[in-house]
Parts: sequence; C-alpha cells; structure tokens
Amino acid sequence: MKQSISIAILVLVSLISCKTKNKEVLIRGQIIGEQPVEIIYTAPTNGICDWAITNSIDTDSLGKFEISFSIDKPSFVVVLAKGFMAFEQSPTIVAEPGETYDLTIDLTSKEQQFVIEGSNNTIQDFYNNLSQANPKTCFFNFKREPADMTGIKKDLFALRQGENLKLNELLEEGKINTEVFNLIKTDRDVYYGTALSTIASMNTAKYIREGASIPDSVSKYWEDANALVSLTNEDIPRTKNLYDFLDLYYWYNIYNSITYSEFSETRAEYREKGLEHTYRLGLANKFFEGENLEYFTVRYIIQNSRRKKENEFIEIIEKFHEAYPANLFSTYLEPVKKVILE
Repeated sequence: MKQSISIAILVLVSLISCKTKNKEVLIRGQIIGEQPVEIIYTAPTNGICDWAITNSIDTDSLGKFEISFSIDKPSFVVVLAKGFMAFEQSPTIVAEPGETYDLTIDLTSKEQQFVIEGSNNTIQDFYNNLSQANPKTCFFNFKREPADMTGIKKDLFALRQGENLKLNELLEEGKINTEVFNLIKTDRDVYYGTALSTIASMNTAKYIREGASIPDSVSKYWEDANALVSLTNEDIPRTKNLYDFLDLYYWYNIYNSITYSEFSETRAEYREKGLEHTYRLGLANKFFEGENLEYFTVRYIIQNSRRKKENEFIEIIEKFHEAYPANLFSTYLEPVKKVILE
C-alpha cells in the first residue's frame, strides 16, 4: 500500500513538473552574414507583443543566439536584427508553451530572409505571409485617397475574408489548434480594426480642421471598425497592434464624449500646470479597464516620456505601481525614470 502511495506521489510530482516545464519556450537562432549582431525581440510580458517593450541579446562569434521565456498561452514574438530589419519585415514566431523553434535569419539574402522551424511549420508560414504592413499605413497599398472610405473598406474586407477562409481551412484540417486559431483570428481583427479606425480618424480630423460637423457616414465607419474588436476578448492583450487600436479607440471616445475644442482647451490648461499627461491618462480610465488599461498606461508612458526633466511622468509611474503593485513592467519603466532624471 505504501509503495502504491509512493508511486502515485511520484507520478503526481512528475505531472506537475512536466506542466511547469511546458510553459517554457526556447528560440534557437542563427544569423547568416555580418557578425556580431544585436538581436531585439518583443518581450511577452503578460503575453504582449509590442515593439516598444523589448529585450535584447547579442549573437556569439558564430552568429548563434538563444531566447527563452515562459508563457501560459500561445503568444507572438517578433525577432529582428537591429540595424538590418524593420519591425514589420521581421519574423513573427507564433509561440506555444513548451515548444522549441529554430530561427535562421539570412542578412545576405534579398529574397527569403528568414526561416522558422518548429513542430508546426504550416502556421508559422501562414502567419508570416499575411500582410504585416503597419495597419495605420497599409491602405496606401491600394493607391486610394483616405477620402475614398468605401473603396478602402472594400479592399480591406476582401483581404480579411481571404485570410479567414484559409485560417478556417487550417482548423478544419487539424493543422492548427483552437487556441492558436483564436489568437490569430483576434489578432487580425485588431489589425483590420486599426486600419479602418485610422481612415475614420483621418477623415474626422479633416472635418475638425475645416470647422465642419463630422458626417454620420464617418461616425458609422468608426463604429464598424470598433465592432470588429471585442475589448473583453481574453486574447486581446496578446495581439500585435493593440496599442494602435486602443489609441484610436481613445480618440473615438474623446470625439463622442466632449467637443474637440473643449478637449483642447482643457488639455492646454493642464499643460500650463505641467499635468497634460495626467489629464489624458485620467480620460483613459474612463474608456478602458483591467489589462487593457494597464497596458495602455504603460505604453503611453513609454511613448510619450522621451524628454529630460519631464517630471510629471515620475509621479505617473509611481501612481501606476500603486495601482498595479504586482505588475511586470518595472523593467521597462525604470529606464524612463532614468532619462527624465538625468
């Protein structure tokens, strides 16, 4: 009996150990070309994939490098060779817990610059062959003016439909699991929602500059863009273009809650007091909640606190830590404080 209990305990410990190990992801990299190279990669903090929240590592003398991290759910990780690749042109690894990926980046090639190999190469190839252009500028590929809202929407939805058909095929054929399917589906909804919101924002700004009322057609366009994305979707925090979408959603709510002139006047008053960003983040508290608010705040701080002596951000960061005492972003916020205090 004791022996049976001992065996059961060992099996249980083994299962727990395996479960823990299965959260680990390993990326084994090889750079072909100039050496050494600094490798920048998005740090999947809370599963987030954002070019402004990154870690770095140098290749060894043979061009090799390794990246390891722990995730609970499938997440995106973008890896780029600094000085050689733009974020949009860099490989995105659709990483799953417990997996190992071999990544080769050929800096000498003008054609296929990278290859990702893992247990499911199909999904890596599929995702990296989707449009990776910045969703805020991708409409220029259609050679249309921002005012051609209907034409741009038609082009974007045609691309989105083609992607969804292929993604559904992969799921039906058993070439992708449900978790990865949901992540990619949500990610592409955010991508196209951001693209459409950008067009709505550009047209809204045009009417504001002209001192004209915003037409119902523009408001409806923005509503349709927002309808693509559910901010309560549990996969939302792990999508690649989330900050751009949230930023545009922020402005959509500004335009719908107060007049732009009122916003500008109030912002100017707070700016005089050295509290402009405090005011803007205060509005964000009305529009977002939970992980979305936490992430938006961190990303806003990183993007907007680029100047020395901007002491307002010191207090903003301290209040952020008070509001989120268990947050994992200290590594990325401390350098901001250092620059400000220099």
